Amino acid sequence: MILEAARIMSDWLQHPTYGVNAMLALVPKDGTETTPTVATFEDDVSDPRAAVGRPGAVYPALQIDVLGVDVVENQVVADQGDGNCVVRIRYAQGKAKAHEAKRDGSYTIRAVAWSLRKLNQQAHEGSRTRNQLRLLPARQGTITVRPFYEELEDAVVTAVCLAPYDFRDYATLPP
Repeated sequence: MILEAARIMSDWLQHPTYGVNAMLALVPKDGTETTPTVATFEDDVSDPRAAVGRPGAVYPALQIDVLGVDVVENQVVADQGDGNCVVRIRYAQGKAKAHEAKRDGSYTIRAVAWSLRKLNQQAHEGSRTRNQLRLLPARQGTITVRPFYEELEDAVVTAVCLAPYDFRDYATLPP
């Protein structure tokens, strides 16, 4: 597992200028609907509930986890390790307001996609690098957003974003 991918994403999605809440203010709303805000950001390596696939106690929330990692074999440069991973970002809201959660999830996951486009196109390399691991826009695959429905305890997940990334591990191997 690549811990850094989830942490990079969590940090980026909370960015004051290009993060989800900043992008939400720019997403067009239908009629008189208000702009939702994301209360918490959880990743599966920092939050104990997210680590077992459960949203935290404060909603609305974005939960970030890494679904899978493939390390590319037969590297041309022996000191670098390349691979790819899929980052999943889920939107959760309280069950009591499922219809509002579906609406807010749609706006929020659209803002997530916009934020990730900024990360992929314009972000400084330091925003995509942590602990000598750099996330790169995927050479194959695209960011996808879709409606989703899953009940988890007192929450409902109503939207999901799947973001494929390539990565390069720059850590030097010991002799």
